[in-house]
Amino acid sequence: MKVNIDGSYDSRNGIGGIGLVTRDCTGRAFFASSRHLERCNSALEAELQACREGLILGLQYTLLPIVLETDCLEAMLLIQSTEKVMSTEAFIVREIKDLVQGNREIKLNKAQRSQNRISHWLANKARCEHISEIWLENNCNHILQLVNDDAG
Repeated sequence: MKVNIDGSYDSRNGIGGIGLVTRDCTGRAFFASSRHLERCNSALEAELQACREGLILGLQYTLLPIVLETDCLEAMLLIQSTEKVMSTEAFIVREIKDLVQGNREIKLNKAQRSQNRISHWLANKARCEHISEIWLENNCNHILQLVNDDAG
């Protein structure tokens, strides 16, 4: 299962949003999610929050191997690093590493922003509209259609 994630951050207000969408190998959507972050310190923190949520939901809703895709190279490198993280994001990086090191096959990939359009849209929607929602299977396809209509 592929989980595309993205974070959104507004430095003026210190708020953020995360968005994610999961698909199987045929491209069929399993679920999508957006969550408003009432307090957020950086774009990196929003990306890491999205990574954590994507892994938690992926592990909860499927037994399949998970490929987590992010367009944030900095977040991916922090998660993959064997060095001890000493930044303000250390706690969330540790949580993500614990999830990745479980008994499930999890791979992290760097995606291009153009490949992350839906999760990007969901993250911005969550941040701007102060909403948190999850869409499962049939409802997920509805939100994907709305995103496609909006982009077209």
